[in-house]
Amino acid sequence: MGSVAAIRAAIDVYLLPSRIRRLKQFPLPEGVTLVLRVAVGDVEAVQEATAATGKPAEFVLAAAAFFIEQILLDPAGDSYRLLGVRPGAANAELRRNMALLLRWLHPDVCQNAEQTIFIARVTGAWDNLKTPERRAAYDVARGVREAVESELEERTDSSASNGPLTSPQENGERAAPYRKAANGAMRMPSQVIGLRERERRGMQSLKGGDRKRVLRMSNFDLPRVDRSTIAAWSKWLQMTLLAALALVLLWLILTRTLVAYLAAIQPEKASLLRLGDPTALVVLADQEFNTPGRAQAEKRARQSGTASKPLAQLREQVETALAVDPLNARAYRLLGQLAEAEQDADKPAKLMQAAARLSLNETIAVDWMMRKNFENKDYAATAFYADALLRTRPQFMEYALAILGRMAESKDARKEIEKLLAANPPWRPQFFSMLGKAITDARTPLELFLALKDTPAPPASAELHAYLAFLFQHKLYELAYYAWLQFLPPEQLARAGFLFNGGLELKPSGALFDWTVPKGKGVVVDIAPRPEASDNQALFVEFGQGRVDFPGVYQNIVLPPGVYRLKGSFKGEISGPRGMQWSISCVEGAAIGTSQMFLGSYPVWRDFEFNFAVAATGCRAQSARLSDTARSASEQLISGAIWFDDLSITRQSDAPGK
Repeated sequence: MGSVAAIRAAIDVYLLPSRIRRLKQFPLPEGVTLVLRVAVGDVEAVQEATAATGKPAEFVLAAAAFFIEQILLDPAGDSYRLLGVRPGAANAELRRNMALLLRWLHPDVCQNAEQTIFIARVTGAWDNLKTPERRAAYDVARGVREAVESELEERTDSSASNGPLTSPQENGERAAPYRKAANGAMRMPSQVIGLRERERRGMQSLKGGDRKRVLRMSNFDLPRVDRSTIAAWSKWLQMTLLAALALVLLWLILTRTLVAYLAAIQPEKASLLRLGDPTALVVLADQEFNTPGRAQAEKRARQSGTASKPLAQLREQVETALAVDPLNARAYRLLGQLAEAEQDADKPAKLMQAAARLSLNETIAVDWMMRKNFENKDYAATAFYADALLRTRPQFMEYALAILGRMAESKDARKEIEKLLAANPPWRPQFFSMLGKAITDARTPLELFLALKDTPAPPASAELHAYLAFLFQHKLYELAYYAWLQFLPPEQLARAGFLFNGGLELKPSGALFDWTVPKGKGVVVDIAPRPEASDNQALFVEFGQGRVDFPGVYQNIVLPPGVYRLKGSFKGEISGPRGMQWSISCVEGAAIGTSQMFLGSYPVWRDFEFNFAVAATGCRAQSARLSDTARSASEQLISGAIWFDDLSITRQSDAPGK
């Protein structure tokens, strides 16, 4: 019988919830695992708790659930407390408590509205502590946080114990100099009066002749101006100046700012406010020339001999605006379009180039220059304008790909594309994700990836995964597998066999030819250290109580025709109507080999193997998959945990039947 301190504490706080705060301040009591077993309905644990406390089973179950919610799943607690262990607990105890908590949080056991939040806390705590490296990093961060909180508490306690910053006596001593200064200032008027009295007596002692030389302002009769009149005139002058300034500002706003705003959206109103505004003139000409259907109408007009006059009027209007605003990029672009419509051979290129130089935001000019330079086989200039177009208008990727895709498949132009991509522009991921639509040879992206492999900006995982998915979607399995091998690190490439990472020592990368571990419901799937050998990792699958949804663990492989054998080892205990099973299937067909069904108790590691044959046709790519064998919802009631390791595929003969 284990410790019952935790279940007693659970009953205590269940009866007196006011003790929850006090219990949170102390380490967890011994026997938290018993509380978790009681919460999930373990019959033996419930009997042990009722015998130790003398409480009925329903009361003990409610107290255990209350203890888990209030003490273990407290948002302020650390990961150790959340999993119901102390910092020195073994990894096996962490894993056991995590499994019990997830079983308790299963919808068939727990009906709490905050179930999703609790599950996230449990899985987050397990993620912090599941490996020695993560646990060490978490302990360091936890120690720093506790040290900072302790120091803040000491400072708070010190400030409270020291009392106010200054005592009344100290305040009186500090105020004494100011009182003395104030007393001195109070004596100042009497000193001034004494000085004036001495001056008066000195004046009376002067002789009569000397008195005449003393002049007083009261002897002169000077005109006085009413101060209220001066204030009124000053206020009137200020108001007049402010009114004039307001009128000037209003006029500038109407003729400059408002006109500039209206010129882009309502050029007709802008022209009324300011005749000859250059922006409004260009916008009006642009709207008239680039109206949908204008090109067809202009073509018909040219055939009838009446097209020169409208174009000439538009050109004159744009040139008038350009004379006022000589740096208007839109005007140069529009003149280039007019010159092209008039079938001028030389002017369009010069005018479009001037527009693009003045502003790379002039999209029509930049696009025109990109296409014109591609026609002239000036691939460096083409790449420059394509980069400018995609940096300013990334939504135009589809239009630029029509040119960039042809350059990528041209031996003469590919170097410029490689230079452009090596600079890692912001549009590169979108380029690679859409490149398949603009090429005729599926090997073209691979050639670009290989050219970028040794640059400072090598292909990103997302870019490679998108390309491999494109190849897989188009059933180019062999090319996809070959491309994936080209970007494996040398040490992984040397160990790559028919089944990659069969020893499960590497973290899955998410690539098509690596292990894929999707998330399920009611099941925990992880690659974790083996219980008896923490330096070796294995595939771990643990099911909770109730119905589970296990999507499986799988890896795509490409095997040539022949007979093969899949080997591996396993350990664990699985309960339920049906167990788990390894299988090899053709990507485009049914299973070609299955293992035994893993159901029952296997306390020690055991080996398993099975043979399968890959036909010469109809099975160019395969999938190795671990899945449950449930055929209906009732057969999804699986519980227990199982480990798999040392998975490998070996070739037995060259062709089936040999």
